[in-house]
Amino acid sequence: MSAMNHWLQRIEHVHTTGCLNCPRTDAVADPATIIAVGIGFAAVTRDGVMIYLEDQDRPVGEWAEVGHFNSSAAYEPNHDWRIILNGPLRGRAYQWQGDNWYLVEQNNGFA
Repeated sequence: MSAMNHWLQRIEHVHTTGCLNCPRTDAVADPATIIAVGIGFAAVTRDGVMIYLEDQDRPVGEWAEVGHFNSSAAYEPNHDWRIILNGPLRGRAYQWQGDNWYLVEQNNGFA
């Protein structure tokens, strides 16, 4: 299976979520973005299997950033890599598509 067989359509036009105090959602994930939402669910998956989960008990300095997974995703491009960030009033998912993490899902989160 080639990597392109599982690539989802990129979202180029990012809509504003219900959270007026949240930072803007980017169409391409910034490597420095922390994979955490506080209340909710934040994870990295490969082919639907969770390989990283936000852990609120871990000190803030030990939380993973998007860029931590660039080399793994680039090394194994024939897998479906996703970063999922679902929090109150803002949800989004990014997929590794050969050279970067692209926004493939956005929603108003929960609450």
